[in-house]
Amino acid sequence: MNKLCMTIAVVALTVAVPAVSQAFVEEQVLGPATQGGSFIVSPRGANVAYVGMKGTRQYVAFNGTEGPILDEIFMPHGSSYYFPPNAAAYRTTSSGVLNGAAAVIFSDDGEHYAYVGRQGDEYIVVHDGQEIARGPRKSLALSSGPLTITPKGRQVYWQESENINSRYKWRIMMSGKPGPWSGNQNMKPVFTPDEARYAYVAVNPDDAQKSMLVVDGIDAGYTATQPVFTSDGKNLLCVTTATTDKPQPSLLINGKPAITANSIGQIFPSPVGDQYAVIVQQRKEGYMGINELYLNGKPVPGSDGVQAVWFSSDGKHYAAVCTNPASKAMYMLVDGKKQNEYQSVGTNNVFWTPDGSHFLYTISSGGRPFLVVDDQEMRVDYLIGKEPVTLAKTGAHYAYGTRDGMNRNFGVYIDGQPVLPQGYYPVDAPVFNADGSRYGFFVGPVGRNEVTGLVLDGSLVPGMAPRQFSRWIAADPLETTFVVFSPDGKHAAWLGDTGNPEESGIYVDGKLIHQTSRIVYFPVYTPDSNHFFWVTVEPPAAPGQPSPLVLYADGKKLLSVNGEFFRGTQPWGIDTDGVVTYLGRDGDQIKRYRISAPEDYDLARLMAEAESQRASMKAEAQAAQEHAAQQAAQTQEDVRAKAAADKQAALEKYQAEQAAIRAANLKAAEEARQARLEQLQAQREAAVAARQKAYEEAQKARKLKLLNAQRVRQGLPALTELPPDS
Repeated sequence: MNKLCMTIAVVALTVAVPAVSQAFVEEQVLGPATQGGSFIVSPRGANVAYVGMKGTRQYVAFNGTEGPILDEIFMPHGSSYYFPPNAAAYRTTSSGVLNGAAAVIFSDDGEHYAYVGRQGDEYIVVHDGQEIARGPRKSLALSSGPLTITPKGRQVYWQESENINSRYKWRIMMSGKPGPWSGNQNMKPVFTPDEARYAYVAVNPDDAQKSMLVVDGIDAGYTATQPVFTSDGKNLLCVTTATTDKPQPSLLINGKPAITANSIGQIFPSPVGDQYAVIVQQRKEGYMGINELYLNGKPVPGSDGVQAVWFSSDGKHYAAVCTNPASKAMYMLVDGKKQNEYQSVGTNNVFWTPDGSHFLYTISSGGRPFLVVDDQEMRVDYLIGKEPVTLAKTGAHYAYGTRDGMNRNFGVYIDGQPVLPQGYYPVDAPVFNADGSRYGFFVGPVGRNEVTGLVLDGSLVPGMAPRQFSRWIAADPLETTFVVFSPDGKHAAWLGDTGNPEESGIYVDGKLIHQTSRIVYFPVYTPDSNHFFWVTVEPPAAPGQPSPLVLYADGKKLLSVNGEFFRGTQPWGIDTDGVVTYLGRDGDQIKRYRISAPEDYDLARLMAEAESQRASMKAEAQAAQEHAAQQAAQTQEDVRAKAAADKQAALEKYQAEQAAIRAANLKAAEEARQARLEQLQAQREAAVAARQKAYEEAQKARKLKLLNAQRVRQGLPALTELPPDS
């Protein structure tokens, strides 16, 4: 096999931290980005199977390692694989395919894979890179029994068919081992938890009316249905069908009758050990059969009307939902103790805490919802979150949030105790750390839509406006978007800001470790809690280019790739050693990167340096503030002195102007007085002259009158004016 793999040691870029460190980055070339083909990504682990072509032949390369050359590759359900001319990425599941174009299937953890193809007139099945079966192409019956891999990846199975005289029969091929022929293709294997053993029901190919039980690929020799293994894998439970000889069915354990009754219903194995519960109809009331619960072969008193059973994860406790035929009400039977009856019990919302100490379920009474914890009833209105109840991975802690927006009634409860601050509503259900000793959730002010607060371990973080980490796949329930706790529970990370753009970014334990206002994906700690990884979108190197996805570890930039090629898949994973796997496009190649965090740098050092840098910045800001205050004080003194001088100058100017105005006014008044005096003198002189003239004219008139009187006596004519010599 060819190995398309190269390993490169890359020096990590430092971002906002002075330390020099190295990270080991291994690059694996998965295939070409410009020659078509399918890059099929596992559900977890970021493993990739590339389906490519060499000439007219096809092959599958798993993480860069090529498998056998095939004439044809088949889809898991039987159609021929279509080679896309443009390379594309697809995500698979263990039981089938998404997007209809994935020819390789994976186990749930992504560590195991399988595919089927053709060489000549034979089909070939490959499991984890090894050929596990080969057979006639015409026998392959994927349309009736598709290629399937078990969740843990131990087994791969499919169906073959045979047509003799127009009569078909089918058989399961379990990891290459053929089972007996069946007259029906509807065969669904069940497995032990370790997937080492299996069983299924088939049909006698010679008599379609007879079924047969196949155990580990061999006809068990007896007829039974509903095969179920106990969790320890030691016992196979199944149910016989009624026959003329045996009119009542029986529950069989490894082929031996354990319970015989009128009817045997669903079997419920405990999560651990060899315990089991089964629903049995042993008696009737009138014409109606009464369901009863049998636990490990013994009837449970008070279990009439049982419908379903739930065991705690340690197998030490059980609960069963029952219906009272008389009242038609429902109730829970917990460890043999009858709980209260209710209008209805929500069988889809039943929970045991991991340690089995608390049992929770939802009920309806009077048309209103309630949550019952053990035997305590709590009004809940509308339960929020992906699950109505949030459970820690271990221990006894549980949480739930409730919302009644119409009446503005909100609540968040941890172990039954209210923890929602007054005046806030919960954005989503709380997030626990592994053992449930810590929790966090986002809140917003009642009556408004924005997210404004983070509640961490019961206290509202002051001055913090949080925002969510982004999901690469919107519907992926495993991606945490609110608060991310470290495996040891000592650290809590979130996105947020304090109202200052320079303080927007990733916070760990309340300390800003990375400034960014952009989208952040995949926040995760290493299993030892010493390192913290994330991916963020950053500006492109040049206009028109895609925005790169940049991988950081403890604040250091380790890798920048074009990750948009794997949009819609899960291009990220971290293993138990803390090594991150990441997928991306590098030019004309699609690559798989394996990145380990720097050995000489970790989260604790980043936080210490961030705190030191923050303290230094705070001290510098304080010094700058004091200097600015001093400058401001000096400036204010200068301003006051200048203002006083300006005021004095203005006063003097005003006084001078007023003096000038007064002098001008006095001069003008004097000039006006003198002019008035001159005017009066002129008027007086004119009056004197006028009076003198009038006097003279009067004298002349008197003389003329006397003269004319004399002339009249003389007989002379009167004169109009005096003679010149008069």
